[in-house]
Amino acid sequence: MGTRHIRNTVGHSCKLAALAVGLALVLGAGWTASAMAQGTLIVSDQRALADAYWRSGSTYNRNRGDTHDTTSGNNFYAVEDRSHWFGGFSGRGYAEHGATFFGANPGIGGQFSAVTMDACTSAELWTADPSNSEDRAYGLARGEIVFSIGVAHNWSWIGAWQGQTYNSGAYYRVSAEISLVDVGTGLPVVFDTRQSLNGIGDWADPINYGGLLGAGTYRITWMHESVVANGATPWGFFGVTTGGAPLVSCCNSTFSMTPVPAPATSVLCMAAGTLVLTRRRER
Repeated sequence: MGTRHIRNTVGHSCKLAALAVGLALVLGAGWTASAMAQGTLIVSDQRALADAYWRSGSTYNRNRGDTHDTTSGNNFYAVEDRSHWFGGFSGRGYAEHGATFFGANPGIGGQFSAVTMDACTSAELWTADPSNSEDRAYGLARGEIVFSIGVAHNWSWIGAWQGQTYNSGAYYRVSAEISLVDVGTGLPVVFDTRQSLNGIGDWADPINYGGLLGAGTYRITWMHESVVANGATPWGFFGVTTGGAPLVSCCNSTFSMTPVPAPATSVLCMAAGTLVLTRRRER
C-alpha cells in the first residue's frame, strides 16, 4: 500500500509539474508554441528571369521576361519562357522558380516550419546569324529566405539537383548553388555548388543535409542558371553555331525545422519524485 501511495503521489506531482511548465511557457517565459515550433520570415526574395536575344554592336533585339517578388513573403511560383525569332536568329531561354511555405503564405514577419524550393532553367539556340555580334539564350531562377528562430531547432534539407550541357561549339554553361548561412557569424552551415561547362561536369546528385540550429538568424539561398551564347561573348569568342538544352535542368528540395524538446517537464518530474521519496523516508 505504501509503495502504491508513493507512485500515485509521484505521478500526481509530475502532472502538477507539467501543468506548471505549461503555465510558465504561456505566461512567464514568453515561449509561445508558435515561437518554439517555427521560424519568423524576415526576407523573401524570389526571381525567375529568361532572355533570348541577338546583338549587333550595342544594339539589342530580344524577348526578355523577369518576374521578381521581394515584398509579399508569400508562396511564389513563376515561369518565364522566352522564345525569340528575328532575322537569322532564333532561341529560347527558360526559368521556373518556386517557394512554397508551410504554413502557407506567411508574409514578412509571419511564421513557417518548412519551405519547398524549386529552381529550373534551360537555354537553347536554334539558329544563328553570322552577321550578329552575339547570339544568346539565358535562364535564371534564384531564391533567398532570411528567418529567425528563438530556440534551437533540428533541421533537414533534402532533395536533388541536376545539370547538363553539350559541346556544341557555342559557350554553354549550367550552374547551381545552395547555401545556409548563420547571419550573426557570417559562417556557412551549408555551401555547395555545381557547374557543367561545354559538356564537362554534368551532375545528377541528391541533396541531403541536416543538423541543429541554435537560436539566431539564418539565410537560405538556392539558384539555378543556364546560358548558351556564340560570337563575341563575355567569356571569349565562340564560332557561330547552334546548341543548348532541349531538357530543363533543375534543383528541387525542401528545408524543414522542428524545435528541440525542452527538458523542463522531465527535470521537474524527477525533482518532484525525489522530493516525495525523501519525505517518505523521513517519516
